[in-house]
Amino acid sequence: MDALVSFSIRPARHDEIEALRQIELDAFFALSDAGGVLGEPSATSADDLRIMLDNGLLVVATDHDNSPLGFLGATQIGDELYINEIDVLRAAQGRGLGRALLARAVEETIRRGLRRATLTTDRLVPFNAPFYARCGFRIVEDHALSAHLRQTLRHQVECGLDPARRVAMALDTN
Repeated sequence: MDALVSFSIRPARHDEIEALRQIELDAFFALSDAGGVLGEPSATSADDLRIMLDNGLLVVATDHDNSPLGFLGATQIGDELYINEIDVLRAAQGRGLGRALLARAVEETIRRGLRRATLTTDRLVPFNAPFYARCGFRIVEDHALSAHLRQTLRHQVECGLDPARRVAMALDTN
């Protein structure tokens, strides 16, 4: 994949759901190697990905053969677009795919007239919170968390993620 110089962003297709789950499993190891997660790899359920796709909130970054290299899935919750997942194959990381996927999510947030894009992530892994901060996202302090972000962080901790490392972030669009 070293020859990869260009990619495209497009809506995902139903026949790509399993490939996207495999991308998420592959990306798990990059996060694990960086200390962001422990345990066994897991992926977003096919049903959850289908819901995001059906709502127009599942996009892929593809290579010149139109094969997925990464994806972003989101959910509209009230006046926010919550980014559930963003993953890029380890072999394709560092080439701007994640930034392009994130930009597409922000564009969709604006297109839908939503107040902000949000996500939860690891505060220490360089390609998590520091990356999102470089893209314009800011940490949402505890007192300013929406009910959804508070519940999401609580659930992530219940699933075994380190509460000291979890953070919610947002990018206001208006």
